[in-house]
Amino acid sequence: MIEPSRELQRAIRATLIADPAVVALVEPNMIRDAGTRPEKFPTIIHGEGQTVLEQITFSRKHVRCYLDLHVWTFEEGLSQAKIITGAVTNALATQPVINGFHLVDFLVSGCRFLRDPSGNIGHAVISTEALVEAAE
Repeated sequence: MIEPSRELQRAIRATLIADPAVVALVEPNMIRDAGTRPEKFPTIIHGEGQTVLEQITFSRKHVRCYLDLHVWTFEEGLSQAKIITGAVTNALATQPVINGFHLVDFLVSGCRFLRDPSGNIGHAVISTEALVEAAE
C-alpha cells in the first residue's frame, strides 16, 4: 500500500495551487515540502504528519492521516498569516482527491497562530486530518 499521508500531502498541495484565492496570496512554487523556516515569504510548508491504523473493520484498510501545514509570513504581527490561513481553510472545504484511496472524511481540525521569536515573522499551523480507505 502507498503511504497515504504522502498522497494526502500531494492532494492538499494540488487543491491549494488550484485555488485562485490562495495563489493570489502565496505563489504556487512557495507551497511545498521543506524542513526549515523559509527564506522567502509568504510560504506554506507541508509539515509534520502521522498515519494511524483505524480498527473500523477486520480488513484493516482504514487509516487516519494527520498533516500540518505551516504558513510563514514576513510581518510584525499575525494579520497576513491569518488571512492566508483563512484562504487555505476555505480552499480545503472542498475535499482533496487522494490517489489510491477512498476519502471517507477530511477536515481542517484546527489552526494555531504563533509569534516567532525574531519579532518580524508570522507563523500559523493548520492541522488537517483524513480518514481514508485503501482502494482495491
